[in-house]
Amino acid sequence: MAAEETSSPTRLLAVLNAGGQQALAAAIGDMVRAWLTEHGWADSLEQVSFTTYQDFLSLPPADWPVAAIMLNGDYGVEDRVLTEGEGDFWGWLEAHGLHVETRSHGVHEISVPDDAPSSAGLRDRLTTLQAFEWNAHLVTPDYTTIYHTVFEHFGRHPQHLGDLDWRGFENLCASVFEAQNYTTVLGKGGNDGGVDIRLTEHPVYGERLTVVQVKRYKKKIDIQLVSSILGVAHAEGAARSLFVTSSSFLPSARKFAQANVGSIPLDLADGQQVAEWCRGLLPSPDALRRQAASWTPKKAKIIVAAVGVGMTNWKWAAVVAETPLAARLIPLNALRVRSHADPMVGTETPDLPGGTPTAEHSWTARRSKSGGGDEYHGDDGRFYQVWDKKPRYFDDAD
Repeated sequence: MAAEETSSPTRLLAVLNAGGQQALAAAIGDMVRAWLTEHGWADSLEQVSFTTYQDFLSLPPADWPVAAIMLNGDYGVEDRVLTEGEGDFWGWLEAHGLHVETRSHGVHEISVPDDAPSSAGLRDRLTTLQAFEWNAHLVTPDYTTIYHTVFEHFGRHPQHLGDLDWRGFENLCASVFEAQNYTTVLGKGGNDGGVDIRLTEHPVYGERLTVVQVKRYKKKIDIQLVSSILGVAHAEGAARSLFVTSSSFLPSARKFAQANVGSIPLDLADGQQVAEWCRGLLPSPDALRRQAASWTPKKAKIIVAAVGVGMTNWKWAAVVAETPLAARLIPLNALRVRSHADPMVGTETPDLPGGTPTAEHSWTARRSKSGGGDEYHGDDGRFYQVWDKKPRYFDDAD
């Protein structure tokens, strides 16, 4: 009875919800190994392994969600299970709401078919999870491009910070602060009054101004350079001050900062600290997958872009997964209410999907912040802003 309960679609759904696709594949693997042992094929156990569809193939979700990939290290297992015992094995899987199909020699897909009513809950959840894990998987290369070419390099090689020119180092620091959710204003680079970067609007620190002086130096920073930022901070009415360098600080400079008991705190960040910031910003693929898997239409962040020339139209999208600098988007249709007097005009709102959006229709956007909140520059050429929950006016007349 316990074995039957464990192998039922309801139990597999509980495993999926608790541990994700890897746990589901492992549970199905345990079921198959138990079946092999029961039928006298225990010597074949070492020849089979199980993984997830996306981990093995890295392809968009199939029409029938694949719960596990069974891999055979020896074709003898394939001959036994899918030839000699084909009816028994296939019938046993079907009794548990599953279906097996050979993809190629040694590779078999165990899926959840749409003609198994007992597996409807498992199929729907797995379909949703795979679609959004795929979207999260798609966003990862975009972040790899953004982060690994900059943040990961300097996170691993802080000694290379000094090889940047002064403006390149300022740009790097500004990108780090932006990724940390500050509203970041990079100075023009000359005659900037001693302030290279201004930071405001942080989710923790609020809208207090932080003035930042950035020095790309090979030699150590002395007390004269460090003390200069405090005068600027007072003149700017700043709440905090920060001195950042690609090198390090002389002991006298650190003592000065530690002894500062004025109304404006002074923090120092050397090249090692900048490298630590960079390492801390590297995105976690697992976090992205969890974010995407927990996505539901009711909780979605909806964004909208103006489209059309000579008319007023809108393009709607939902954010599937995001980190500070980029996001993955899926399209949404519009629900329109046309004017009785003129059907060419009216208002529209987004139509939240009742089912699962297809992964192949998703796209990437660069995420940034402005005074109005998050903005998204899509690789479809559109400029998106977060929807304010108000119907949008449309006009189809050209």
